[in-house]
Amino acid sequence: NAIGTIELHTSYGLLRLNNVLYCRNIPGVILSLGHLLKENFSVFFSNNLFTISNSNIKFNTIRKDDRWFIPFHLPFKNDTYIRSFSSNISAVASLNDSLDTDSMLWHRRIGHLSIRQLKNMQKSNAVLNIPHTPFRDIKLCHDCSVAKSQHRPVKAASRDLVNNPGDLIVADLMGPYELSLNNKKYILMIQDAFSRVVVAIPLSDKTEAKSYFMNWIKQFLNVTNHRIRTIRTDNGTEFKNTLFNDFLVQNGIAREYSMPYEHHQNGRIERTNRTISEMARTSLLAARLPSFLWPWAFRHSVWIYNRSLHADNVKTPFEILGKKRPDMFLLRVFGAKSFLYNHKFKKDFSPRALIGYHIGISEDSKGWLFWVPGKKEIIKSASVTFDEFTFYANNKDVRQIGSIQSGLQISIPSTYKEAIISANKTDWIQAINEEIDSMRTESVFTPVTLNSALKEVPHESILGTRWIFTKKPERFKA
Repeated sequence: NAIGTIELHTSYGLLRLNNVLYCRNIPGVILSLGHLLKENFSVFFSNNLFTISNSNIKFNTIRKDDRWFIPFHLPFKNDTYIRSFSSNISAVASLNDSLDTDSMLWHRRIGHLSIRQLKNMQKSNAVLNIPHTPFRDIKLCHDCSVAKSQHRPVKAASRDLVNNPGDLIVADLMGPYELSLNNKKYILMIQDAFSRVVVAIPLSDKTEAKSYFMNWIKQFLNVTNHRIRTIRTDNGTEFKNTLFNDFLVQNGIAREYSMPYEHHQNGRIERTNRTISEMARTSLLAARLPSFLWPWAFRHSVWIYNRSLHADNVKTPFEILGKKRPDMFLLRVFGAKSFLYNHKFKKDFSPRALIGYHIGISEDSKGWLFWVPGKKEIIKSASVTFDEFTFYANNKDVRQIGSIQSGLQISIPSTYKEAIISANKTDWIQAINEEIDSMRTESVFTPVTLNSALKEVPHESILGTRWIFTKKPERFKA
C-alpha cells in the first residue's frame, strides 16, 4: 500500500528502517537480510543466535519455530512507529507500473502467449534468461483482443498414445496467403506428437510440400536418432501421390489420413496451427509491420512455441526432443525497431547504422533477422541496438490498433512545447521520431555544430526551424 520509513523502539535502542514496503493486511514486520546489509547493518550467526547491529547498537533476537524475532514496544496513545509513508505512495505506483511494463514486454516477447504460460516457465525453470521478478496478470492486451477473437472453441479431441519422438508425425498445409516478400504463398506445418516440436516451412507452391516433407523426415532421423513410425495428414493431393507414398514404404513409415470434413481427427496439428497462427497474426498487428512479412512471423512464433511450456508438461518441446533447456537470451519483441551496425559505411560523417525491424532469430548463425524498409532482402546481423518499445508505424496498409481515436476532438499543438505536454504527447513524440527517421533515411540533412556552420556562412544566413503538427485520419503527423 505504501513505501516509507518505520522506527521500532526495542529494549536495545531505536531500530530505524528505510524503504519499507507497507501492507495493511500483513501483521508484524518482516526483515530482509539482503535489505539490512544494503542499509549498512551487520549480521551475525553464532550457536543458533542471530544478531544484527548498526551504529554500535546490537539487536539480539529470540528464536521460535526456526524463526528469529526482535521484540519491540508498541507506541503509546497517538504516537506511531510509522514515519513518512504518505509522501512515498507514488513509489508503490512506480513499482506497480514497472511490474506492469515488464509483464507486457515479456508478453510481447513470447509472441503474446498468456502470462500463465510465462509464469509456468519461470516457476519450473524450464528456460534460461527469463527474469525472476514476478509477472503480473495483464487485464487486457488490445492486440490479442483483435487478433485472437474466436467464433467458437474447437471441439476437443482425444489424445494419441505416443511413447517416443517419431511415433506419430502430423502435418498440415496452410494457405494460400498473400504473396510474401520472398514469394511464398503457403506454409507447411509439421509436428512431432510426443515432444510437440513444430516446424514451419514456407512454400511458393503446394507441389513443393512433398519434397520438403521428405527432406525433413531425413533430417529428423539424423538429428534425433529416432525413426518415424507413423505420419498423419489430411486428404490433400499434396500428400496423396505415388512419389511420396513410395518414399514412406521404403522407409517403413505407416500412413494415416483424417476423414474428409472431420478436422478434429487431426486435431493436434489443427490446435497447434490455430495457436501459432494467432501468435503470428498478433505479432504482425502489434508491430504494425506489412503483412507480406507473414512467413517470418510464423517462423518466429514457432521458435517461441518450441521453447514454451504447454498443457501439463514440465519441459518445453525443445528440451524433450533436444535434451537441454532452451535459452531465451536472443529473444526480443517481434517488430522492434533496431539499429544495425553498417560494416560498409564509407565516410566519417555518414550514418554507421541502418534502421530495421526485428523479424526473427537466425537459424544458421548467432544473430537476428531484420527487415529494412526499401530493401527486398532480409538482413542478418549480430551488432544491433534494440528499441523494444518502438515499432514500424509508417505503413498505410496496416491498421494501427489502439491508436485510432475516431470521433474525438484532438487539439493540434502549434509548438513543440505544446506537443510534449499535451494529452496526446506520446503520439506526437512518435510522429516526430518517424519524421526524423524518414529524413535521415532520405539524407535530407547532415548534422553539424553551430560553430562549424558559422565558418561556412554568416550568422544571419542561418535559418531557424520549427515543428508543424497535423492529425491524419489514422495517425498523427509531424
